[in-house]
Amino acid sequence: MISSENSQQQDKERQYAFARGRALTMLLENEPERRLDIQLPYEQYLKYPYLAYNSATETVTVVTVPYQIHEVAGRALAHDIVNETDKYFSVFPNTIGRIEDIGSSTTREWMVTIEVGFSEKYRDLCRDKNLWIEGNHVKVCVLVIFRESPRFRTPRTPCAITENIQEEIDRMTRHVREAMNEKPWGPISYKGHTWVGQITDMVIEVWRAGRSQPDKFSLVGNGVASESLPSTIGLTIRDFFPEDFWASAGIPDAAFCIALL
Repeated sequence: MISSENSQQQDKERQYAFARGRALTMLLENEPERRLDIQLPYEQYLKYPYLAYNSATETVTVVTVPYQIHEVAGRALAHDIVNETDKYFSVFPNTIGRIEDIGSSTTREWMVTIEVGFSEKYRDLCRDKNLWIEGNHVKVCVLVIFRESPRFRTPRTPCAITENIQEEIDRMTRHVREAMNEKPWGPISYKGHTWVGQITDMVIEVWRAGRSQPDKFSLVGNGVASESLPSTIGLTIRDFFPEDFWASAGIPDAAFCIALL
């Protein structure tokens, strides 16, 4: 018997599928003066291709669905950063109020960003990095660059239809965990589809405003994890706040220890 929670999830998936169908039909027909508003949670919206336009360079950028390995790498690094921030505030608890009291308008500024991409797209990553640092006055941009062989391609054959989505997710999760225990850097296949190729190389570059060269950290080379990894990539608590705010806060700086692998 399907639980109420699973039934609700299936209803949502059907709603999303119906919405996708309506959007695709509208795009294919391309009739003038038509507009379609679709209610979607943000994580569903991120699955859709979109257009971005840079008026300064008169460039249209077509962005397809993000690759999940990008999302995982970015989230993992962000998760470590958040944990280090929590540790900092546990050692210096009195600084929390001092940060909140300085002014909300400054603390919401982006000071550190993370960009993840393939080594083949390094030029595009550097362009995004420059836009963050020069156009948005970000202090630090972290590039996570990897090479996958073979590159993932969207499956062209249909997957088997399952009635219980949650059970299928659980089965796939177990399979992925077992596969990663055997081959941490891939490839990972499931039901005839290769979802992740082998990660042969992975590098982190830390670019700082005003510097012409980054700090580089090689995590994986030729499919083998580096034997000597630093405990930090050079980020400190100061990097996450505007300089005028930091000068007013008068709180101690501290380095972030990041578990790179």
